[in-house]
Amino acid sequence: MTCSNCRTLLPQGADFCMNCGARAVADEQPEGKPKRKPLSVGCIVALVLVPLLGIPIFGILAAALYPAIHQAQAQAQATAVSARGRDIYVALTATAVEREPLGLGSPWPRTTPGKPAGDPAADISEQQFRNSTEYFRTLFDEANFGTDNWDPIVRGFDYSKLAGAGVPTCANNRLQAEQNMWTVIANLRDEDDDRTPVLVTRNVDVRVIERAVNQGITASDYATRFSLDEGPNRPPFFGKMAVLIMKDGRSVTLRPQHATLGVLFGMQELDPRSRTLPPLVYLKP
Repeated sequence: MTCSNCRTLLPQGADFCMNCGARAVADEQPEGKPKRKPLSVGCIVALVLVPLLGIPIFGILAAALYPAIHQAQAQAQATAVSARGRDIYVALTATAVEREPLGLGSPWPRTTPGKPAGDPAADISEQQFRNSTEYFRTLFDEANFGTDNWDPIVRGFDYSKLAGAGVPTCANNRLQAEQNMWTVIANLRDEDDDRTPVLVTRNVDVRVIERAVNQGITASDYATRFSLDEGPNRPPFFGKMAVLIMKDGRSVTLRPQHATLGVLFGMQELDPRSRTLPPLVYLKP
């Protein structure tokens, strides 16, 4: 300590200067070393509670954000599935245009009596199909894949177009039903209504739709519902939504609350199909 008046050195704890009698004052804290203020009660409480509440708060935030995140993921899956369905539609449409001047029939499947599916001696328009898996095998010419004789009927088509939204990809080019997410229409003709679904994800119960495209619908049928969980808890989409590709090339994504004939056909009536034609049939995987 030093005297503030005469700057005489004083012993530590002295109250008065022994030289001039002035009241002693303790030296100031050196610069750069400020006195630490004691923590307030609020700071102490915060330091204790934040680590304890951090995980619960994170859990609350995650729970609040989960619906939005889940919806975004589902929409991304639907977009990818729609793109693959449209790729199949475009490839089939282009093939049909190429075949017409050659006098060849439609590449879309048929169920009327004909040659067995995959018959190498028969054109695809002459073959009879029982399910969409054997139809896609024929389109891809799976029997000759890897040989010099491989000649797929539809260019731009491969088995990756059949996978997605939980349906596994066929990695060995030997297609199995569980690797095929599409139900495909059979016996389609040019004069059929452009609103006819031609490719439908396999989780849709197509019986109601099949009846509608054959028998037609009126306004009284608009509220008729169809299920999106054919094969409960199975991909794609696990009953949460469905993708349909229409004859005019549009892609339609439906959720369960919108799965009605009215929504599907744009709140417009649908004329019955001619009874002289083979009925439209949906081939499941």
